[in-house]
Amino acid sequence: MKMAEKKEKIIYISGHRNPDTDSICSAMALADLKNKISARQSGIDIRKTTIASFLISAVGVAIAAFLLVLRTRSISGTTAGSVGNDVMIALVLGGMPLSGGPRSKVSAGILGAATITVLNSGLTIMGLSTGQVQICRGIVFIVVVFISSFSYRTKLLPR
Repeated sequence: MKMAEKKEKIIYISGHRNPDTDSICSAMALADLKNKISARQSGIDIRKTTIASFLISAVGVAIAAFLLVLRTRSISGTTAGSVGNDVMIALVLGGMPLSGGPRSKVSAGILGAATITVLNSGLTIMGLSTGQVQICRGIVFIVVVFISSFSYRTKLLPR
C-alpha cells in the first residue's frame, strides 16, 4: 500500500514590471492569506505587511474624508453617514458581480455612481425627506440584489 502523497499547492503571484507599494503589499497579503507557512519561509514579514496594508488603506480614507469636507464645507456627526450605502448601491446598480472576482469592471463603478447620483437628485427634487430617500435607496438595493442573484445562483452553487 502506498502512502498518500501530499501535494503542495503552488501559488504564483504576478504584478507590474515596476511595482509600486500597493501592488507589493497586495502580493504579500495574498501570499499571507493563501499560505502563511510559505509566506514566512519566503521571507515575508506578515506583521509588517499587515501594518503596511492598513496604513495604505488609512491614507486612502484620509484623502477621501478631506475631499468630502472640502466639498461639503462643513462637518458634523452625520456627515457622510450614508456614503457606505451609496457605494454599495452604486456598485450593484452599475452591474458589479456580487461574487467579485475577475468579472469586476471599473465601468460598473462609474455607471453605478452616475445612477446613484441621478437617483439621489431625483428623490430630493421630489421633496422626499432624508429618511424617505434612504428607504427608497434601500428598496432599490434589495430589488437589484434579488434580481442579480438569480443570474449568479447557477454559477455559485453547483447542482
